[in-house]
Amino acid sequence: MPRGESSTINMFTAACQQFVKSIGKTTLHATPSLDEKDNVKMFQVVLKSKRRRFIFWEKSVFRPSEFQLTDMMVDRKPLNVKMTTTDLVQEFNRTSKLSLKGKIGAEICKEIIDVELDANDTITLDIKFGSVKKQELGEQDMIDELSDRHINMEHPYVRQIRKDKRNSLCLISGVALLPDGGTIHRVTDEDLEAIAKAAPLKANGSAGVEYVKDRDIRLAKDTAVAYNVQELDIDTNTGAIQLVLTGGKTGGGFRACVGYDEVDAGTGDVSVDFQLDHAREVFAYFLDLDPKTRSEVNKNLLKLMEYPRDVDVIADLLNNIEAGQEVNNSVSDLAKRVVSPREVWQYVLEQAGFSVDDDSLVIPKSKERVSMFGEFFDAATVVEESLLKLLTSLSASNAENMLLVLKSGIQRAPVTVKNIVAEVLSDKTSHKMLEHLKYHLDELGVIAPPAEMPFCIDALYWIVFALYGK
Repeated sequence: MPRGESSTINMFTAACQQFVKSIGKTTLHATPSLDEKDNVKMFQVVLKSKRRRFIFWEKSVFRPSEFQLTDMMVDRKPLNVKMTTTDLVQEFNRTSKLSLKGKIGAEICKEIIDVELDANDTITLDIKFGSVKKQELGEQDMIDELSDRHINMEHPYVRQIRKDKRNSLCLISGVALLPDGGTIHRVTDEDLEAIAKAAPLKANGSAGVEYVKDRDIRLAKDTAVAYNVQELDIDTNTGAIQLVLTGGKTGGGFRACVGYDEVDAGTGDVSVDFQLDHAREVFAYFLDLDPKTRSEVNKNLLKLMEYPRDVDVIADLLNNIEAGQEVNNSVSDLAKRVVSPREVWQYVLEQAGFSVDDDSLVIPKSKERVSMFGEFFDAATVVEESLLKLLTSLSASNAENMLLVLKSGIQRAPVTVKNIVAEVLSDKTSHKMLEHLKYHLDELGVIAPPAEMPFCIDALYWIVFALYGK
C-alpha cells in the first residue's frame, strides 16, 4: 500500500475516534478504517471479542463483518424495522493534536516520515465533518421482528466465530453519518513540514473517497463515522435470536437457552469490594517483589505508559498469547510496531516471563505472569491518554492516598479525613486527576465522589494498585 494512502486511512481512523471521544465514548464505536466503512450500516453483523470484565467496564474488541444479519438467517427475507433519522450534531469541526507517542499519531507518522523523530512531536488534524445525523432502529421493533427468526448455525462465519467462547455477535442498530460529506487535513508542525512528503497521490479504488494529496482526505456524502450495536443472544439448539437488553446482567453469546427474563438487580457494595480486593490477588507478583526490583519494574511500566500506542500493542500481544493464539514472535517486527525505547518494552516483556533468543521472542510456558501483565495493560488501554499521562507523573508518596480516594469514589462515598484530603489536593497531579474524573472538590475538607461514575475509574484503581498497592 502506498505510504500516503496508508496515512490517510489512519487519518480517517483518528478523526472517527476523536468524534466518538467528543460525542459518545460510552455508547458509540468509531468506524475502524476506510477499508471497513462500507461495513458500517444498519443490520450489519459485528463481531464482539470479550477480553476482561471489571466493575464498570468491559474490555472488548468490536469489528464490523461483511455480513448483514439476514445473510446468516435461515429465512433471508429483509427485516422490517422502522428507522428514524435525527440531527446528532449541528456542526462538528475540530482541530486535534496527535502525539507521536499516542495510539494513532504514531501510526500516521511512521507512514509519512522517512526519518526518526522526537516522540515529543505532534501531528495536527483539522477535522471538518459539519452536520452529523444519526440513524437508529427502535429496540421494541427489533425485538418483535426477531421473535420468530433464526440464525443458520451451519453458516461458515457462525461456525468460525463459535470456536472462541469469548466471541459473540452484535447488530448495528445506529449509525452516525455525514449527510454532506467532510474533509480531514493533516497539518504538520514546523519541524515536520520540511521532511513530510508532498507528492500528490492518485485516487485508489475505494468508493466515496478522494485523495487530494498525501495529507488531505475528502469524504463522500453519507460516510459513516460511528455506530451503535445491540448484542445478540443466540440459542445453540434452535438458532433463535434475542437482543441483550440494556440493564440485563449477562452479555450476549451462544447458549443452550435464551430469554428476556434476566433483570439486573444492581451492582451492590459486596461485588464492588470483591473486585477491588481481587486486585491484591491478581497483582500478588508485584506485591512480593523486593523494593528495589519493584521500583525498577514500576519505572519501566511508567515509561511504557508514556506511549499509549505501545500500551495497545503489548496488551494485544499478551491477550493473544493468553488465549492460546499464534502470534508473530519476531523481535524486529515488534520493534517496528512500537515507538518506545527497546530496553523499556523488552524489560517489561522479560518481567512477564518472555526471553529473547536472537530475533525471536520466546513465549513463556507458564501463562500466570502473562495474564497478570495482561490485566495491567488491558486496564491501561481503557484510561484516556490525557489521564494516563497524569498517572505517569503521580508521586509514589501520594499513591496510597489516591488509592483511598479512588476506592471511596467507586464505593460512592466521600473522603473526609482532613490530612488525606489536604495532601491529595495540595498535589498538582492528584488534583488534576480528580478534576478529570469529575470529583467534587468545592467543599472544604471533603472530596466527594463523581455524580456519574467515570467508566474508567476502576481501571485507574487497578493500575495504581498494581504500581503502588501493598
